Amino acid sequence: IMSRGTSTVFLSLALGLGGLTWAGFGVNHLDVAPKYAAILMGISNTVGTIPGILSPALTGAIIKDRTPEEWRTVFLITAAVYAMGALLYGLLASGEKQDWADGDVGLLDTEKEKNEIYATPDREYGATESQEKNEYEDDGAYGGEYEYVEEDE
Repeated sequence: IMSRGTSTVFLSLALGLGGLTWAGFGVNHLDVAPKYAAILMGISNTVGTIPGILSPALTGAIIKDRTPEEWRTVFLITAAVYAMGALLYGLLASGEKQDWADGDVGLLDTEKEKNEIYATPDREYGATESQEKNEYEDDGAYGGEYEYVEEDE
C-alpha cells in the first residue's frame, strides 16, 4: 500500500482539499467581526505563516539520509499539525458575531490619538472633527479631476 503512486495521490488530495478550508476559515472573519475582519485576517495569517517558516528547517533536521522512515516522520508531523488545527478550529471557532465587534469602543488607542471619529450620517470613518466629507485640503493624485459620489443607502 505504501508506494510512490499512493503517496502522490494522498498528498495531492490533502493539498487540494486544503483549499476548501478557505470556504469556512476565510469568510469566518466577516461573520465574527465585520468591521475588524481585515485585522483578524492579518493576525491569523501571521500566525498561520509560522509553520511555513519553521517546516523547511525541521524537515532538514529530520531528513539526513533520505530514507522512507525519515520522510514518514515528516509527513506524520504534517498530518498532526493539520489534525490539531482542525480540532482546535472545530472546538473553538464560532460563526456568531462577537460582542466586541460592534465598534462601540475603539480597539486601538491610535484612533483616539489621531482624533478620528466613527461613521455618522454626515461624516465618514477616519475623518477628523474639522473635516467634512466634501472638504479636502489638496486636489489629490488626480489634480482635482474627480468628484465625490454619494453612496446609496
